[in-house]
Amino acid sequence: MADKDRIAGYRTMAGFSQKEMANELDMSYMGYRNKELGKSEFKRDEMSKFTEIVKKAIPEITAQEIFFD
Repeated sequence: MADKDRIAGYRTMAGFSQKEMANELDMSYMGYRNKELGKSEFKRDEMSKFTEIVKKAIPEITAQEIFFD
């Protein structure tokens, strides 16, 4: 699983705050924050949606690069 700084970095590059990303992923702010901090894991569908959001800013990015490299 990706480290917290990588996920936060991609979120920031996409132009989203934690609260905004939580809304996009249809979860609470604290739920999203805990995932970004590594306290809980992203579900497969959340990874997919996160990747699609980031792709708007970085079209060549993949879920593999965000979550597993």
